[in-house]
Amino acid sequence: MFKDYAQPDFYRFNSDSIALINWFQQNYSTPGNILDLGAGCGIIGIEIARSLQSAELVMVEAQLEFMYSLKKNAEAFLPLSLTYQILHCTFSQTPEEKKFKYIFINPPYYLPGEGEVSENIHRRISRTFVIDDWNILIAKVQKLLDVNGKCFIVIHKSSRLVDKIHRIVREFQLILEIHELLKVFVLEISSLNID
Repeated sequence: MFKDYAQPDFYRFNSDSIALINWFQQNYSTPGNILDLGAGCGIIGIEIARSLQSAELVMVEAQLEFMYSLKKNAEAFLPLSLTYQILHCTFSQTPEEKKFKYIFINPPYYLPGEGEVSENIHRRISRTFVIDDWNILIAKVQKLLDVNGKCFIVIHKSSRLVDKIHRIVREFQLILEIHELLKVFVLEISSLNID
């Protein structure tokens, strides 16, 4: 099934996306509206929405080069009963009129100046935080997360990155749980409910 997803030539979704999908499906089953931030080809949002039989999915992607694949995959794999929207914008430009029960993010792997640098500019943008940054992303999560909602971020195993994200999450008065899978961390972020 996953092999049938359309993707641009410069990009291939990796096992991180599949790990997040599988982990979520094993641990959550309550439907709710879904936001996929940095959707890429849409595999995470589409597969989660299908499994939960959710009624609404919003997919946000900054790179124009993903739009054709994203639209093609939504049309091919989403049930007709599901309302979906595709937004071409950055994390910081994502509209804030609506709150979401579930937010999913498979963010760029690397910070600028770190990791493998691709010759392909489109691939480099999809793998490196050259648009926005972690502070902007977590600030946006805080504004878009429903009071009882959850945000799930999949990242490579890096204690330094987890420490950085943990500091930012605390600054925004959110709660972070870390789930260690075989090759990745799933970061589960929720609101700090103060009664």
